[in-house]
Amino acid sequence: MKKFIRRTFLIFNLLAVLLLLVAYLAPVVNPRTFVVPSYLGLVFIYIVVLNLLFVIIWIFASKWYFIISLLVLMLGYNVLNRSVPYRTNETKITEPGAFKLMSFNVRVFNRYGWTADGDPDDVARFANDQNPDIICLQEFGVNNRSKTHSEKVVLRLFSRWKYHYFEFGEPGNSGYRQGLAIFSKYKILRTGKLPDGDNENFTVYADIEKDNKVVRLFTSHLQSINMSGKEYLVYDILKDPTNSEKVRHEMGIFRWHMNAAYKQRAVQAQTYRKYIEASPYPVVVCGDFNDTPVSYAYRKIKGDLIDTYIESGNGIGSTYNGPYPLLRIDYIFIDKRLISNDFKRYKVDLSDHYPISCYIAFKE
Repeated sequence: MKKFIRRTFLIFNLLAVLLLLVAYLAPVVNPRTFVVPSYLGLVFIYIVVLNLLFVIIWIFASKWYFIISLLVLMLGYNVLNRSVPYRTNETKITEPGAFKLMSFNVRVFNRYGWTADGDPDDVARFANDQNPDIICLQEFGVNNRSKTHSEKVVLRLFSRWKYHYFEFGEPGNSGYRQGLAIFSKYKILRTGKLPDGDNENFTVYADIEKDNKVVRLFTSHLQSINMSGKEYLVYDILKDPTNSEKVRHEMGIFRWHMNAAYKQRAVQAQTYRKYIEASPYPVVVCGDFNDTPVSYAYRKIKGDLIDTYIESGNGIGSTYNGPYPLLRIDYIFIDKRLISNDFKRYKVDLSDHYPISCYIAFKE
């Protein structure tokens, strides 16, 4: 019996190792060519935990099999390094002229009342308390038919930031306009929108001047899955596994949406990279990528930029405030001519994302 259990565990261990090896391919394999690694990249941290459990199990069982998972984990050190959801980088603001940047997906300012808080006044109150110099908001939404969500109200609430740039998709029948926003205490010289986006998911840039120096700031909301809440929760889809026909139907819909999103993000990331490389100024990139650090979109966009959470993060870095913990899908990247300090994630229930911020300065 013990031999059977040991063999069963070993088979599952080998399966976990295989999943981890395929997940390592996610950053380098274009999902338009082969999408399976992208799925495993999404749950990468859980596959890592599974392999760590096997290491512990085999050590306690005094079996050499622990080496199997341990070696494969060591093989992916670089991938693991950017995916670890906890950092202990104690940083202090020492660079002169540093500015504080905040990025936050505000989920259309709680348009449908998902949470108790999250309306424009709640978000603005939080922003005023933290007092960043520049704020980038994704899923920024206004409705000029509303007394609480109109553009006039939002501008009043964010009046501390003198300069702003909004870019919206087409308005719906309800009057809501959704898109991206940049609020800045510093002068905005130029703005623009990148192609290869859709009505709700796209990227914009703004050239911002501070102390006679200019940075090109990009902010993005990359392709989302575009599914209803019920479909989005896999455990709801599988709530009644006895109804195999319904499960197949729902999972088919889920898979179609996921595949489409991964492929569209790949196109957006490729376009994004070209604009980053063409920038005449040092770049800062932030936003909601809807993808983990083990993804094609992350690798393509980041390129040789610096992930500020890795450079100066302290504490838990997961940014998705939903049913799947440990997911980091919101980022701030900076040019190598810049330096970051004091990266923070704020655990506030104002959206299905957590706000992030850091200080950025030019290297002297």
